[in-house]
Amino acid sequence: MNRSIFRQQFDPLRLVGVQPRKPVFWWYGISQDPNHLEVLLRSPLVSHVFIRDLGIHDKYPDEWTENGKRALDIIRKHGAIPIETCWLWPGYNTSRDQAELLHADYITEVLDTLAERAKTKGIAETALDVEINAESVLLPLKGMNLRPDNFTRLETEVIIGKRNSSNNSSSISVQYVLPAGEPNLQHHINNAVVSLGIERIAEHTYKPDDDHRAKRLDFNIWGYWLDDRYYSPATALQHHGWRDKEGMFLYTEKADADRYAAEIAALTAAELGKQWRVSC
Repeated sequence: MNRSIFRQQFDPLRLVGVQPRKPVFWWYGISQDPNHLEVLLRSPLVSHVFIRDLGIHDKYPDEWTENGKRALDIIRKHGAIPIETCWLWPGYNTSRDQAELLHADYITEVLDTLAERAKTKGIAETALDVEINAESVLLPLKGMNLRPDNFTRLETEVIIGKRNSSNNSSSISVQYVLPAGEPNLQHHINNAVVSLGIERIAEHTYKPDDDHRAKRLDFNIWGYWLDDRYYSPATALQHHGWRDKEGMFLYTEKADADRYAAEIAALTAAELGKQWRVSC
């Protein structure tokens, strides 16, 4: 466990009372207005924010690029740590077939592009979302096992892709990867590529009845889905799951971001302190 990445750029004043903090991560996608981050980051709870781009070959409106720039300004203004993030697999650009995407050359291209984007923006931490999204040509593989030989081949391609990356010995490497594998399918594509990141974020812990899946996953950061059906900010803080992990990851749908940002901002220092001591 490389704990130094959690100390990097971390402002020691961003504490709950006098309690030492574990990192709390928030998910932001560039397709959404970043104004809710102004409200969210008034609270000292969230320490890191993922700024999630699409795949490296996906095209999108200029407005989304501007959203990402505004988000980065807000995050820095409030002293939180930005994380440059992108989809591993293209979600909308279907010009490459499955064989091209599952090759070491493509893995290298993604790693190098992600590192260069982060360097250009002055961002020190990066992440990959390895879920198959949107209209990806890999969608037929999303809910199935690969053949064992194809799974092993992809694991090898990932190793080669990392080795060939021009950034493999740089301080700018992929710190985070999500989701942290697929517990129900041994040879799922996610399990073959999860080694691309150092710290693994669980999505199979999103719901209260998912706790049993955590035992079948190797991960560092416990994920919570903020939704009326699952968790609120307060119940996520009180949940036992992340007590023995390195941090917590908060995800919510775009339509709910304003609401939960306001709920987090409304938590008083006393409430945060009490819940933090219970959880950590």
